Amino acid sequence: MPLHANDLALAYGRDPVIADLTVHIPQGQVTALVGANASGKSTLLRGLGRLLRPAHGAVYLDGRAITQMSTKDIARRMAILPQGPDLPEGVTVRQLAAHGRYPHQGMLQQWSHRDEQAVADALAATGTTALADRMLDELSGGQRQRAWIAMTLAQEAEIMLLDEPTTFLDIAHQVDILDLLHELNERDGRTIVMALHDLNQAARYSHRILAIRRGRLAAEGPPHHVITEHVVRDIFDLDVSIIQDPTTGAPLCIPISPRAARQHHRPATSTPPGGRSPNAVRQDDGSV
Repeated sequence: MPLHANDLALAYGRDPVIADLTVHIPQGQVTALVGANASGKSTLLRGLGRLLRPAHGAVYLDGRAITQMSTKDIARRMAILPQGPDLPEGVTVRQLAAHGRYPHQGMLQQWSHRDEQAVADALAATGTTALADRMLDELSGGQRQRAWIAMTLAQEAEIMLLDEPTTFLDIAHQVDILDLLHELNERDGRTIVMALHDLNQAARYSHRILAIRRGRLAAEGPPHHVITEHVVRDIFDLDVSIIQDPTTGAPLCIPISPRAARQHHRPATSTPPGGRSPNAVRQDDGSV
């Protein structure tokens, strides 16, 4: 495994978030991290990308602890896109994508044809070539997210870590982004790890799912092993019904709200709420 963590503990100050977690990220596959709010998904992603130093344990990239690697060495192998990245001022889409070439630059190395081609390829792959000279703050949320992904692609890292890549996007743009990531995995064999809120998107677009509960690994495996009624109830404290996605065959999670369950089991009454009894007889004067 090119990327894995052993006995990993992550904390913010004295507040522990991830405890004694061992995970292996399969090479050339899409792995989704799922879990309730504050379960530790984003924290784990930050730890894997060396944005957060372990309290103990370690993250390894090709057998080397990433704390012992230079920033540029890591950036050549691994790109990370945090949730809601800060929007730089006065930057075009092309300039943002060009930032992805930073790991390949040196004090004596000038901007090259290869750099230019990497940026052009990243813009083409994300469908942002026509937006290349537009300012980021002029774009829609979906266009902006594609621009950020173009930057990570220009980095030419074989591993991509994405924290909620569909946040704040409407359903059409969510599908566009996830389809794009799926294509990158299939075409280039990129290893993609992404934190997602939507279980159905995780099941549809990933090869493997890691379910996090209170900073610990609650379940892992292919979608049909993780997206089950028992596991979802354990992680989210929510009853669900699992059916097969008619398009992909992946598990499809249907939430069962407590209110809906109560209504389903409520005994039938002769008088509907706010209505007349079905057995009422209408009189000649129109009254009942």
